[in-house]
Amino acid sequence: MGIDSQVARFLAEAHQRGCSFQETLTLGRQFLLADRRALQRLARQLGARLTPELTRARFAEPLFRELLGARRVESLDAAPYEGATIVHDLNTPLPHHLHCQFDAVVDGGTLEHIFNLPVALANAMHAVKVGGRLFCVSVANNFLGHGFYQLSPELFYRALTPVYGFRIERMVLVEFSGPSIERASAGHWYEVADPQQVGGRVTLVNRRPALLMVQAEKCADVGPLFKPFPQQSDYTAAWRPGAQPPSGPALGHALARLPLVGPLVVALYDAYRLRATHSLTNRRFYRPVGEDGGAMGQH
Repeated sequence: MGIDSQVARFLAEAHQRGCSFQETLTLGRQFLLADRRALQRLARQLGARLTPELTRARFAEPLFRELLGARRVESLDAAPYEGATIVHDLNTPLPHHLHCQFDAVVDGGTLEHIFNLPVALANAMHAVKVGGRLFCVSVANNFLGHGFYQLSPELFYRALTPVYGFRIERMVLVEFSGPSIERASAGHWYEVADPQQVGGRVTLVNRRPALLMVQAEKCADVGPLFKPFPQQSDYTAAWRPGAQPPSGPALGHALARLPLVGPLVVALYDAYRLRATHSLTNRRFYRPVGEDGGAMGQH
């Protein structure tokens, strides 16, 4: 993937809020996929000038330098075929001399392509300076076959925690009209709730491709990471001493046993659940950006 219009906006809003990009590392050399109109809008928003170098750029380094104030932009990849400045396979631990070196580490869609995902994520976390930010843009629903994985909010909320030296500042989900992100139109942005805070799994059943965009601050340098391993929040709640086990079968199971009308009732119940719980209309899970009258409007 690369830095498309949505990701560029996400990074620009972080810059406006005081996040530094002076020393930036991208995971993979990122293509610049944002169109000219989006770049013009961001340049005006940031009080910058849209230069010919930026509008003609194939890769994203000019965006970081000219719009986000980067002095140095490095890129890390497993092979030099796209001109990455650092060649390292993220399946293996990052060399120590690259730890705590960057104000911003930007994953524009690389982690899902790396088999050893926990090591790759830990590498990205290690590379960030204390006080710096990690930005992860990862495929969520309806990207089956795009990479090794489709990732969930739970993964990032449990990995980027103070236990491991991070805190999530923002997580946004955005749907697209088609799988080719650079050509598809984007929908509204939704702030995604922490499953631990809402007391249950933050789910989504939808028809469109969806991306997660995550911003997390590094508060402390912790190592080695993921010791103990992160655990899914609803299980840790169930494992606590004194927690009550489920009292019986779920309502849907009970409805299925109704004579004659059971299948129809279940179908209606499941349709209601899809709409009320597992969709972007669930305001406990997904809050449209700008709904509270904040500075950022809906896209």
